[in-house]
Amino acid sequence: CGWSGCGRTDKGVSAGGQVVGLQLKSKIPLDATKDEDGKNPISNDELPKNALEEISTWVSAKKTGLKVEKKLSEFAYAKMLNNVLPEEIRVLGWSPVSSEFSARFSCTTRLYRYFFVRRNLDIGKMSEALQMMEGKHDFRNFCKMDVEKVYNFERQIQKAHIVSPGTNHPEDMCYVEILGNAFLWHQIRCIVSVLFLVGDKLESPSVVKELLDVKKNPGKPSYSLAPERPLVLHHCGYPSLHFGYNVQNL
Repeated sequence: CGWSGCGRTDKGVSAGGQVVGLQLKSKIPLDATKDEDGKNPISNDELPKNALEEISTWVSAKKTGLKVEKKLSEFAYAKMLNNVLPEEIRVLGWSPVSSEFSARFSCTTRLYRYFFVRRNLDIGKMSEALQMMEGKHDFRNFCKMDVEKVYNFERQIQKAHIVSPGTNHPEDMCYVEILGNAFLWHQIRCIVSVLFLVGDKLESPSVVKELLDVKKNPGKPSYSLAPERPLVLHHCGYPSLHFGYNVQNL
């Protein structure tokens, strides 16, 4: 079925913006064109992106083989899939893509959010530590080592910050937001674990700089892994890919 998934999240981690790739049957014939002569094929951008949208196209008649003009719509993919998926998994929208598309390798950005209650954490110190992780670094001290499959531990974090209500109340719900193109195994949870140590004033923000210096600290120190449930894959980014939605699926 040509299955591919954007984010391979850990067991217990949620995904609010997961993207998958599937090969499915289409109502639009492969020989469909925009003109009777068959010289102008229909591009992926011009194909329907929901079951209600129609396009005018020229297709070959089954009996005569001659080109005839028809208005065609697409299958209600989201509705069909949601009918067989568990309630906690919903397809919200879809988009036609080329055969070369991979939900994993065509993705250019991934946005994660890790939610937590403020308690008495020093958000300022945590933010200071988090800022040091922006850019391209060797994150081998911020992941679960998988040396059999991963040989390059360099990753680039494009943007990282902590979002909080700003009321300084111990029960405030906050979250760490990290944007990057790809991540290592358990990288986000390891980053959050270190941030919590800084927030609890058990470590200073400079510990991040120390851990990123893999020549000085080639071995990952022992620290606990942040729980998986507060972590959410919030968004997956693809250049020039626009999803079609139907209000019935939202």
